Amino acid sequence: MSVPFDSGYSQDSSPSLFHIRPSQVSSIGTLDPTKCQGIVIDVDTDGGLENIDRLNRYVPLRRFEGGEARHVSGAGFSFEHIRELQAKNSSVPIILKGVMTVEDALEAAKSGVSCVWVSNDNKDSDSVPSPISALRAISKALKKEAPHVEVWFSGGVRRGTDVVKAIAFGATAVFLDTSTVLFAMYSTKSLEGLESMINMINTEVGVAMILTYCKQISDVTEEQIIQGVR
Repeated sequence: MSVPFDSGYSQDSSPSLFHIRPSQVSSIGTLDPTKCQGIVIDVDTDGGLENIDRLNRYVPLRRFEGGEARHVSGAGFSFEHIRELQAKNSSVPIILKGVMTVEDALEAAKSGVSCVWVSNDNKDSDSVPSPISALRAISKALKKEAPHVEVWFSGGVRRGTDVVKAIAFGATAVFLDTSTVLFAMYSTKSLEGLESMINMINTEVGVAMILTYCKQISDVTEEQIIQGVR
């Protein structure tokens, strides 16, 4: 999907990914699929400062042993809300951003999402796992149980080698680190810096593939990239 993110939605807007917080899910009605190419439910952003989290009874999206899908925020978000949203927007792909466990990824697939986005942007949390450490297990589980669900990835991606490693671990789309993108734009005060950075990363991806004997993206596998050339 080569479309922009949008925090809002209107019938007159250009096609975009409709980016919402979990607490907004229940208020979303039926969207026009010609104007909205996807709904991103961003679990990462529905938190805030630690003290505010406590006041709002914030609990990260995850499953506990023997339990049902847990709430993400004080608004009472659960996987059932995703099923209801999917029922109202069967023609619009739903992307769940902020998944960090296999259990949540599989439950999200059962709930009707088209894509699981592995990320952890809650920077107010200390000692949390890195997204790359969760990517491999999630992508393998989805490939086995729900191969139709895409796996997107973001988290510390700054170089072409980061992109290749994420693909090797099963990502179908890789997003650059936000700080890197902003620095590239503001350092030149134009889009030229961003274009130059993207070209550099594309070159690095190509070089990494050449050095690991990968002729095409489908050749980029964990065995070929992570374990070394045999």
